[in-house]
Amino acid sequence: MVDSPFLLGNLSEAQTQIGKCHIKLYTYSKTGLLKSSGILSSVTDILNAEDKFMDGLPVDHYTFLFDFSNISNGAWEHSYSSEYVLKELPLEELLKGSFLTYIAHEFFHILTPLHIHSQLIEPFNFVHPVMSQHLWFYEGTTEWAAWILQLRAGIMSLDDYLKGIKMQLITSEYFRKDLSLRDLSINAYKYPDQYQNIYLKGPVTAALLDIYLLKLSDGKKGLRELILQLSKKYGVHKTFDEDKFFDEIVSMTYPEIKIFFDKYIIHADPLPLKEYFSWLGIDYEASKGIDSSRFDLGFGVSVANNRIIVANVPDTSITEMRNGDIINKVYNITVTLENVQAAFMQLHGKKPGDEIKLVLTRNGKDFDVLWKLPYAQKKHYFEVVKSPTPEQLALRNAWMQNLP
Repeated sequence: MVDSPFLLGNLSEAQTQIGKCHIKLYTYSKTGLLKSSGILSSVTDILNAEDKFMDGLPVDHYTFLFDFSNISNGAWEHSYSSEYVLKELPLEELLKGSFLTYIAHEFFHILTPLHIHSQLIEPFNFVHPVMSQHLWFYEGTTEWAAWILQLRAGIMSLDDYLKGIKMQLITSEYFRKDLSLRDLSINAYKYPDQYQNIYLKGPVTAALLDIYLLKLSDGKKGLRELILQLSKKYGVHKTFDEDKFFDEIVSMTYPEIKIFFDKYIIHADPLPLKEYFSWLGIDYEASKGIDSSRFDLGFGVSVANNRIIVANVPDTSITEMRNGDIINKVYNITVTLENVQAAFMQLHGKKPGDEIKLVLTRNGKDFDVLWKLPYAQKKHYFEVVKSPTPEQLALRNAWMQNLP
């Protein structure tokens, strides 16, 4: 018999009632640092925000399983539960990271895809899987909801929400720009190194869809309201038609939404961030000069064959670095998909003009590169207009609340 960590002690339980849904939490903490009662107190606001966002939770029971030990492998959902394997940290440090958004994301799956899914999802063929072209909806829209419901509940400020979109846009630049959300959804197994973009470009695209729906409806119906309408139409055991879902949404909304789907989900046209956010009285610039107080990495980073690689080298005439080189080490730390953030954290405290040491691999051979850090560019810059027009303010107010 193989011992489960849940049988080794330091296991705690807590429960509560959110609306009609009975919530249970089970927590394993390697040293006993974290308890279910403390986690429950910290996530209750999120659970209540989900209840309000969904206009009542659509399930009567749900279980959270937490495993806090030495590794962080993320989180995943089941139909009526979700599991989190995260590094054991003090609760206050855990809450400074993405923990609450993890909770919000996985819990929201009780709507998408549990209550809104195509015939490919139920029953899902695990032996010969066929991926749905609407993975962008199941995951990208869920990640959008995990952020926007916090904004609308007052858990997250507007500035922090916009910073979140900024980081999604910056990180999304590491992935292929020619791969549409629909193609990425269908070919998730074919492009495993591009899959993460579903959680980056996906929620940003969903955010724009929400704004566009609100604009077309004069602030009366956004993406939340569409999702609730779909969940009531379908449900746990009734599926939508995989090939007609786009057309169905268009029939439930506006003809203009077909153009949106064609350009930004079926194809990979550049997202209309500046135009759409201007409707809310929020200025957006893809680039806005330099910040002399901070450094930038100065080259792009992407993922290929489960390795971190160099992308978008600005000037190959002044460096040995080339696009496609594998980033093997930052100083003496070997770079992997799991520790890439920690490896680049070694640059904390560096200044523009400082040199850093990289070990790159090309054609199976390692070589050292000294790279000078340039000034940071102000990328994906959002600024809330101080004196919006009445139309902008009205749409922004509608956007920042759950509509009746």
